Amino acid sequence: MAPGDEKLAADAFVGYNAWAAETLAVQIATDFVYETQEGACDAERGVFIAEDVTPHTEVFSLPLDSALSVQSLQTNVVLQSIAFFQQLTPEREDDQLAIALLYEKFVRGGKSKWAKHIELLPRTYHNALYFGHEELKALEGSNVFFVAQQMEKKVALDYARLKESVLLELFENIAEGINVDLFDEFFSLENYKWALSTIWSRFVSLRLDESSPVQEKDEPVEEIVTSARKSDAKQSFKAMVPVFDMLNHDPEAEMSHFFDMTTQRFKLVSHQHWNAGAQMFINYGPLSNHKLLSLYGFVIIGNPFDAVEMWLPMDEASTKFFQEKEQLLLTNGLDHATNPFELVADESNDLLLMAARIQEIDCETAEEFEELANKALDGEIVSLENEQEALTRLIYTLERMLEAFPTSIEEDDMLLESWESDLAQQDSDKSDNINHERMAVAVRRSDKYILAENINMLKWKLLDILPKN
Repeated sequence: MAPGDEKLAADAFVGYNAWAAETLAVQIATDFVYETQEGACDAERGVFIAEDVTPHTEVFSLPLDSALSVQSLQTNVVLQSIAFFQQLTPEREDDQLAIALLYEKFVRGGKSKWAKHIELLPRTYHNALYFGHEELKALEGSNVFFVAQQMEKKVALDYARLKESVLLELFENIAEGINVDLFDEFFSLENYKWALSTIWSRFVSLRLDESSPVQEKDEPVEEIVTSARKSDAKQSFKAMVPVFDMLNHDPEAEMSHFFDMTTQRFKLVSHQHWNAGAQMFINYGPLSNHKLLSLYGFVIIGNPFDAVEMWLPMDEASTKFFQEKEQLLLTNGLDHATNPFELVADESNDLLLMAARIQEIDCETAEEFEELANKALDGEIVSLENEQEALTRLIYTLERMLEAFPTSIEEDDMLLESWESDLAQQDSDKSDNINHERMAVAVRRSDKYILAENINMLKWKLLDILPKN
């Protein structure tokens, strides 16, 4: 759950569990208590448990038809009368769900099956879409800076397309007597951003597997959907699962969720002991702060899974055997154009070095290239000259990335320390601004640390092969 719902009234959750049990047939192993506490970057509401929970306990379950998904939209007469909703494709899923969520929130209102839950959803979010210009500048140097800019442009373009091709038709099919001005307010760009952010940060991917149910570790929505669609697009879809999505993320929580084909219920199972009174967490998976900030709207200080993405493009004009190298890299999952390499602080990326060795191969014949490339693919040094070229290139590239940041690690540390008390003392608007800047500084500080560590590791590798005087 992304921070954002902390401004709800303290009694907003009174009766929520009972409503979920009665209306949605939710089953919970222990009473869930919803309380606010200070998180890593902002106050956040969490789920606290009334009783001990032992390993292998089925903590939560909900029937499939109680989740809001593209599957449930098939019973919505109004939406199904529109051509856009009559074909279910992965490319349309987010937009179909966003429009459906706004329809349930504003048009159906209190009549919606999910009314109580929708009322409790965050009023706003803190992901990259909600960063102001000055807050975004704090991300300069980080890949997230460019991701945020691209996200903003794409969302605006997608909304303009939907307004022209879908929303006008939806307005004509609504029988609730809503006028044009009210409809435009309900389905505004800002509300579209809110709906998308809700999907990104709170919806979970359900896998409908015909085999026996497998209890898998929680994974982020975008990664689950990507992998599942490769095998069978019809077997995976995103869903809003009330109650479940109130649980916060902890990368070390030993929890799993899955869809049980036998009972037709979505289930959450604990694989660890939880003490009564503790906050219970779920595990989105090993996500870097880049992904957490971009989609979920929070970061984890000291995130053990933090990483920096790096691309290693080739220049066709100056690269010998460019076509052969490009095909070889693509075949071996080292595509220079579309697949970034993840850098972490505690070890160098062997695949990145392998790709650099292949790209830097300098030979005269295709046969010689094939022989040298196979050595690189086996993880071997191609030659001392090639190794020096590859390492020097990587060091230079990482140093340029590091120089793109306008501040030092020491300056970032001072800023983070100075904001510790400010968040608690400022009013809500100023607190949001400080929170955004604090998350941005935390991301860029981690990026610089990871880059610096990788530069040092590569320099040691280079020193090992240089001639000793």
